[in-house]
Amino acid sequence: MTPHSVYLRTACTLPNRFRIPQDKFDENWLLARNISPATFDSSLRNAGWHFMAIAGAFRKMGFGLTEEAATRRALAFAFKYIQRRYNAAEVESVGVRRILGLKVVTVEMHARHIQQQTVLESNGQPFATS
Repeated sequence: MTPHSVYLRTACTLPNRFRIPQDKFDENWLLARNISPATFDSSLRNAGWHFMAIAGAFRKMGFGLTEEAATRRALAFAFKYIQRRYNAAEVESVGVRRILGLKVVTVEMHARHIQQQTVLESNGQPFATS
């Protein structure tokens, strides 16, 4: 995982014939491999879909004996804060520190949403993003 990595919920619907390599993170999230948010957005727009940024970012920390373990914990914790109505997320930044022999990873993340319509909707009804 690097800054500006894109993650998709496993149930995220994408346009027909839209294929992107994905790696499983856990039972609910997949990493969209080797694609920047800008390229992902451009590809979706070319297919007539939208990759919406949801206002507000948040930070979560994870601890572990290794950087990989701390990163997985930070991401898992961050994903719990993304409301179920949003089907994607973008990692804004990643910070790594060492405290008392443990690796500490801080992840800053934004919720994202992929859909065909231009207005953010849920079950055909517009909803607020706050």
